[in-house]
Amino acid sequence: MKASILASLFGKRKIEIERQIDELRSDLYAQFIPDPDKSNSKNVVLYELHKAMCNFMVSNDLNSEWKKKYDNTKANLDINCREAGIETEIDAGSTKVLIDNRVFKFEKKRNEDGVIVSSKDMSIELAKLGIDKEIVNKAISAATKPKKGNTYYKVYCSDE
Repeated sequence: MKASILASLFGKRKIEIERQIDELRSDLYAQFIPDPDKSNSKNVVLYELHKAMCNFMVSNDLNSEWKKKYDNTKANLDINCREAGIETEIDAGSTKVLIDNRVFKFEKKRNEDGVIVSSKDMSIELAKLGIDKEIVNKAISAATKPKKGNTYYKVYCSDE
């Protein structure tokens, strides 16, 4: 299949999906309740915030659903390949075409493997080599950098 045909097929469906999502957003936007104690300009700002929350809710819902589907399709590709007698494991740092059925090619790529060093394991190994624990602790302390924690967003109905 030519990529241009695939793009056309997807493009037509995406337009319909976007139309449906826009309808949902409009329905959610319409739920805004202006604050009678606020000025019109302040309510405009609050409406924009309401729209941002609506957009987040829609995007979050779609992302959660489609991320699961995406992960499942990858697992199904591997399962179906193995059932067809195609080995799906590949070496680190390599790319392999697993199937080419004259309509689609399925290619799998694996990045190079990485390494991690646990400061606790490093401390233990250095102690085994006879390095003073106090020196090791000073070095670990000097090399330790703060890591900003993850930030999570949640928007939900007020009446919950």
